[in-house]
Amino acid sequence: MKVYGLETSPYTWPYAHITFDTLKEAKTITDLYSRFQSKWVATYHSVKMTCTCGGNIQTAFSKDEVLTSEQLQILTNVTEACNIQFTIEYTPRNNLKENPRKEMVIDLSLIPIFEASYSGGYSELYKWLKSQGLKTDFPYSKVHFTISPTGNVSNLTVIELSGDPLFEKELPSALAKTKWTPAREGSGI
Repeated sequence: MKVYGLETSPYTWPYAHITFDTLKEAKTITDLYSRFQSKWVATYHSVKMTCTCGGNIQTAFSKDEVLTSEQLQILTNVTEACNIQFTIEYTPRNNLKENPRKEMVIDLSLIPIFEASYSGGYSELYKWLKSQGLKTDFPYSKVHFTISPTGNVSNLTVIELSGDPLFEKELPSALAKTKWTPAREGSGI
């Protein structure tokens, strides 16, 4: 069995993950998504930001990569459950004779500065699972779960089966009993 953390690379596809501290300090699209380079753009035609939070959709436009006060205001209210999308229509900066408009879509999702963790790390989790009667030679399985703000496991789902029906039954109930340090921002949850 392997325990994987959340991929926090800023280059993760299809979403670029950003932290709340990055979001709070951002003044441009490049501040939010470092792979976007304004030097690629000869002319901006449209820069649309759409923020979707629990079915509520807010949209704001800017004339270039600099975030407007309206966009910044929308960003102050986002949570980790929100999706932020920039749709940029532009003419690229190049020497081509034919230089049609292009569109770039950037999807951003928020992650905490500090991810949820099991006290003592993977080796301690492994020991604890063994102490709960799970076999020592864990078959390969993937599980997906959420750690609540109180450190409890919820929404646990086996997403890749091990081929061992008993293990697949015991693993979720054992993991559901574990206590984790919840994800948090720099100054608290």
